Amino acid sequence: MSLRRYYQLSLAVPIVLPVCAYVLFWSLWGKDGPRLLGSITMLLATSVSVGGLTYVLFAGVVLFALRRKSASDFHRYSLIAPVHYAVALAASCILSVLVEVGVGAMADALGAAIFLGVCAVLLGYVYVGLTHVARSALQSAGILSVGPAGVE
Repeated sequence: MSLRRYYQLSLAVPIVLPVCAYVLFWSLWGKDGPRLLGSITMLLATSVSVGGLTYVLFAGVVLFALRRKSASDFHRYSLIAPVHYAVALAASCILSVLVEVGVGAMADALGAAIFLGVCAVLLGYVYVGLTHVARSALQSAGILSVGPAGVE
């Protein structure tokens, strides 16, 4: 697999990983599973339920914007993508509160948007870190092909 394709597919990780973790945890243990693992699983599942639609739209825009770019462009963008997603999530939070409740709830909407933005950046960089660690491991194993300049 090319490095560029790897980066394209890695955009699905923030949706696929939480869903798989949730299904696996509940199918193996149900309510009696390890508490820490259950808490992490619920955090990941909640992240998808809160920001999943916004993320799918965001990932679509990223794929479209980088459709003719190299693997090194994907790599560079991955380093700032969590910040861009946090802005998109905060904007969608504010917009949904304005549509559903109105301007009177703007202070609450801003507080929620800041909280969600911070969470999105933190969790986003965890995903970026996992993506880059997995890339290194897959390259070492010879699964990812790298071009002459290490770009593709």
